Amino acid sequence: MTSTQFLEKLAAYVPMPVAQAIHHQPQPLTGPKYRRFPAAVLFADISGFTRLSELLSRAGPTGAEELTQLINQYFTRMIYIVQEYHGQVVKFSGDAITVVFPLETPDPTQAVSMQTAMRRAGECALEMQSKMINFAEMTTSQGQASLSMKVGLGVGDLLECSIGGALGRWEYVIAGNPLVQVGAAEHHAQPGQIVVSHRAWAVAHPFFSGVEMADQEFVVLDRAFETLSKVPTVPLDWNRLNPEQRRLAETALLCYIPGAIKARLDEQAEWLAELRRITILFIGIGGFDYDSQEAGPRLQNFLQAAQEVTYRFEGSLGKVAMDDKGTVMLILFGAPPFFHEDDAARAVACALGLQVVAQERHLRMSIGITEGAIFAGPVGAPNHREYTVIGSPVNLAARLMEYGRGGSIIISERVKEKIGSRFMIDNLGNLSVRGSMRPTPAFLVTGERGVQDEIFNRYLLHDDPLVGRKAELEQTRRLAARARKGNLQLLFLEADLGLGKSRLAAELVREWMSEGGVGYGSKCVSFGQQVSYQGWREILVAIFGLTPAFSTEQKIAHLVTGLTELPTPPDQPRYWLDRLPLLGDVLGLDLPDTSFTRHISAELRRDNTFAVVEAILRHQAGRHPLLILLEDIQWADDLTLTLAAHLAQALVGSPILMGLLYRPEANLADLTSAITLPYAHAMRLLPLSEQESLDLVRILLRGRSVPPEVEEVILSKGQGNLFFLQEITNRILDALDNQKKQTTDLLETLDLPDTIQEVILARFDRLSEEEKLTLKIASVIGTHFQRLLLSEVHPMIDAQYRLPEQLDRLENENLVRLEQPAPKWEYVFRSVIAQEVVYEGLLLAQRRQLHQIVAEALEHIAPDAVEQLAFHFKRGHDWAKALHYLRIASQRARRENANNAAIGYYSEILTCLENLSPTNLVTTDYWDTLLERAKLYNLIGWRDEELEDLGTLGVIAEALNDDTRRALAARQWAQLYETSGDYQSALEITERFVNLARQLDDKTLLGQGYNCWGRLLYLRGQYDTALDYLQQALDLAEQSGDVSAMAASLNNRGLVAYYQANYDAAREAFQKSI
Repeated sequence: MTSTQFLEKLAAYVPMPVAQAIHHQPQPLTGPKYRRFPAAVLFADISGFTRLSELLSRAGPTGAEELTQLINQYFTRMIYIVQEYHGQVVKFSGDAITVVFPLETPDPTQAVSMQTAMRRAGECALEMQSKMINFAEMTTSQGQASLSMKVGLGVGDLLECSIGGALGRWEYVIAGNPLVQVGAAEHHAQPGQIVVSHRAWAVAHPFFSGVEMADQEFVVLDRAFETLSKVPTVPLDWNRLNPEQRRLAETALLCYIPGAIKARLDEQAEWLAELRRITILFIGIGGFDYDSQEAGPRLQNFLQAAQEVTYRFEGSLGKVAMDDKGTVMLILFGAPPFFHEDDAARAVACALGLQVVAQERHLRMSIGITEGAIFAGPVGAPNHREYTVIGSPVNLAARLMEYGRGGSIIISERVKEKIGSRFMIDNLGNLSVRGSMRPTPAFLVTGERGVQDEIFNRYLLHDDPLVGRKAELEQTRRLAARARKGNLQLLFLEADLGLGKSRLAAELVREWMSEGGVGYGSKCVSFGQQVSYQGWREILVAIFGLTPAFSTEQKIAHLVTGLTELPTPPDQPRYWLDRLPLLGDVLGLDLPDTSFTRHISAELRRDNTFAVVEAILRHQAGRHPLLILLEDIQWADDLTLTLAAHLAQALVGSPILMGLLYRPEANLADLTSAITLPYAHAMRLLPLSEQESLDLVRILLRGRSVPPEVEEVILSKGQGNLFFLQEITNRILDALDNQKKQTTDLLETLDLPDTIQEVILARFDRLSEEEKLTLKIASVIGTHFQRLLLSEVHPMIDAQYRLPEQLDRLENENLVRLEQPAPKWEYVFRSVIAQEVVYEGLLLAQRRQLHQIVAEALEHIAPDAVEQLAFHFKRGHDWAKALHYLRIASQRARRENANNAAIGYYSEILTCLENLSPTNLVTTDYWDTLLERAKLYNLIGWRDEELEDLGTLGVIAEALNDDTRRALAARQWAQLYETSGDYQSALEITERFVNLARQLDDKTLLGQGYNCWGRLLYLRGQYDTALDYLQQALDLAEQSGDVSAMAASLNNRGLVAYYQANYDAAREAFQKSI
């Protein structure tokens, strides 16, 4: 039964007028709905948002998260003000909101006059401006920022539409002259101003004072003569509905909910927000007359067609809005619940389809397409919000749309890199776009080309090294030899993405062609699964020599010529020509039926289509041995696979090698009959071994010598995946060429290539929402995690009972594996990369929250796991707890001689201290930690780092006015000079150390000084003087009972005696020191 709480959650994501109408009459929409109504309209836009956005963009995706938090503070404040004046927020547009103040309401007793509606709008605008003082000065992670607001007011009749309906998804759109008024008024406004259209001022002037602008079309609102009494808005009471009405209301509300929200309604709002890699289409549409009587039906006709195109490619319609510039749509690829490796290609294909929709309806359309990691999630107030995307790629898409003209599709450089050669592209050079300080590379999409040239050029021009596939290559050669002798051979080649299917196929193509054979190939695409025969289309296009430049008539002429070459039954010369329309079905050509095809059943049509393709391939094989490659058949449609199964039996005795390449998730049920044939051969590629991976990496490094830890990182992240190894190696090569950091620091901060992230995210998005949440929490725990700890921190009800099934599913998806069974139940991410990608998708606030929860649970489950506790408390920003455990971890690392680990812990201790007292780092605690790190830098020979720490130690010691720490700093300087071989400088600084120790009357420090002095003198060959100082050091150590100092002095005395060839004295000193 639908709860009132669930209805409230749904209603928050639905435009206010829609929620009110459904509350008044809970009935799902069955068709488009239009109405015109009078209203006052308010449009509020933030000034300074672009500057704030650019400022926070320096922080990358985390800046988008911070930007969203700030904008939500703004929206929450403004929406509550709007509701106090009975306004209805109908659209969010990035940083702007559109509000209507209708005269009519579902309750006729609440209707008001236009004067009252205008007064509400004007007084609301004045109060909103008064509250902007709270946003005038803001502190961000990137510096200070200031926001102000511009407001436009208008009045008149609005067109309200609920349109679309494809797949049951309806869009709420308002349009009409008042929106043109408010858009133009806002453009005329200065920050802090409220500008009223001339038409709205005619209604408002008895109630407000204002100043007419120079063009006399607009008035700047000043103040209200008298204010209306505020009547609190009564929240919608869903409790008044009976159970059946609540069920109907749920169905009605869901029709307006975006898929990204609908798929995850069980999650808390804070878990809906995330950082995602998304491809964005900003679409400007011109040609609608919203004042005409046909505006609503015409908009419905367009939007339903646009939805169908968008959903065919599994995109998401983000929003439809109308302003003074026209109609704007936002379409997203990669938003929940869909993510695909080829989202960029889907987006461009969708854009081409949308242009056809626009042209057929005599509309002008300009499209900008960009891609990047952006914030995606709800913005607004708790009781009214909207799913949106924020980030510089979104802004750039809008600018590219503005730059274009009717019929244009302009894409960013990142999109161009991702779509390959499937589309025809013109380089527009560098554009100067609004909001960007630097020229922006842009490209114009002019059409789609076939993939045939792309495939065989890619195979024949492949220059990637082939490593570790010797046995598989030998097997393909044997199959090719049999096929060339007239024995049909089938090769079923299975491998996960990146393991080298295409690379092995490239060798097969090269050798086949060199032996005089011909070959044709096709690559199925994930968004073509609804296209009949998609896997065979490009093969037949290539056989008949068709090109995109051909007209339909030219294509038909080529097909007719080709069919006339086929042998026909003696009494039926037009046998194949009568079946020409069937070939059109395969090629996607709409050809008129012949007398034969007009009346045959669907089954006969399919059988005859198979026969046509069979005849064409048999004829081709009669000329030259024929290689057919169908790649990525996990995305093939049913007819592509059933045709392949038919040909696998029908073409026996032909010199044909048919290769079918696919990933493990492919459903091959339609190929069952072919797989079991005696001449069918299955081959599965496994990840490269560690040695094969290392061989490949060294080839890719092109003779460049890199530290062992670099190779280790590549092998660890690459996991034997050819594609991953290549991408990561290339990224590391680029980073090393430009690095200014230590190699270890660089590797820790190295970003994963986008291509790899997309592979992981595509697999991740196949999971249910609960499984996704489980994987996110596991990624916070680390690459290894135990089921017990996961169940302790998981917010899911009955987690301990439901997790086993979920973890089984994650194992089946090859995302995790069981490392240790009961009783430990420890799991590990199959790929370090998978853990990193999932973790990076969490917002910073989500990460901090989860790390804190994990740390608190670990304290009870494993209190001795100090390293893990330190890690999680630090990531959770519990600096005090993190400091406690980091100190224990650093001591443990020092005891175990794990110097690099200890250095890391000391650095993290310093970070904790900086966060606990950001305005005062002049503390003994900070100084002491810095000294310990400097000692370790000296021990492992990191001179530059030690020098930097010693400089800071000196500054802080002076600020503390602490002679003891001045002395200790001097001692460490002496140690640095000594280990660097500069004994003279070491002696000079040791003298300063000894003098400070005498002033302090600190016998321990003085003894250390004498010991250091003596050691430096014997290193310079001044043995007698050295012995004097070492004796003084020994005397002081004996007086204080400092055994460690005694041992050090005796050891140095033994060394002096040894160098003096006094071996008995040396032996005695060494024995005493032990």
